[in-house]
Amino acid sequence: MADDEIADFRSLAQSERDNLLPLAQAPAGLGFKGYVVRAEGKDARWVSARGLPSFFRVPTLNDPWSATQQPVPLSRFLPDPSVPVQPPAIESARNEGSGLQLRDAVISGAVGDAPVMAAAATACSLNYTSWNDFSFWNGSRQSISHCYCYAANYSPGMFGTPGVAGGNNGIRSRTPYASDRPTATQFANALKADGWKESCTGASLCIVAYLGKITDRASGNVVFWDFHFYRKNLNGSAVRWCHKPGSRTARNTDSSGNYITAPVDANRTTIDGPYEIHYGENVGTFYSPAGTRSVVISG
Repeated sequence: MADDEIADFRSLAQSERDNLLPLAQAPAGLGFKGYVVRAEGKDARWVSARGLPSFFRVPTLNDPWSATQQPVPLSRFLPDPSVPVQPPAIESARNEGSGLQLRDAVISGAVGDAPVMAAAATACSLNYTSWNDFSFWNGSRQSISHCYCYAANYSPGMFGTPGVAGGNNGIRSRTPYASDRPTATQFANALKADGWKESCTGASLCIVAYLGKITDRASGNVVFWDFHFYRKNLNGSAVRWCHKPGSRTARNTDSSGNYITAPVDANRTTIDGPYEIHYGENVGTFYSPAGTRSVVISG
């Protein structure tokens, strides 16, 4: 939605809170069940501060479970169910062979942030996408893809949640830090449930995962947690790690505008309005299954 539409939606959500239904209030039969809205990022913090739910159902015209059977103005902001949803897609990826991966390991002793033995790298090669052409991600997919989508080289048509494609409830980000923040082990297990591996045994994507804190700049209190991912690409023989911060553009630079040659050395702190976000805990380096150029993820 455009900025003015977002502002209108927020205003209506606040003034028409009685029309926001719990998720469970839906018909039991098959077929169209209406719309479910989930606030993300700044919007989640905005609605929470005003006593509104960040995850709710919006009744629409002729909803059989709507008590009023009246059209709800909020519905005008939601997609028309007759319009096809953008299908999942992946960016074309290439393979660079095992030589560079081995040379990285011999020179630096590491791939990403995780130490590896050079001998073990001989069986591993890198599948990568463009290090400087992000048109696949920064066009129609920009607003519906985030860092996990970019890391997996898979756009499911929505923000991906680690663990959901693996069959569990997943680990949702930007929820209260004190109560909801996962451990690094829990987060790694969610990634492994989606198919990521902790070792590279063939042509694979290579990513690094971080957990972070979202701090209220005025009070200094840590209020939310978040995750972030970087994926390894190449510029000739030079390593370029790339990432996509939320619904913003995919890029090959850190918060200081420098190329990312290793995530551990990058500036991983950003300012988002009244909040500071810092990704300080390295969960580890992960690889897609051998011979794959994407990992299927879901919201």
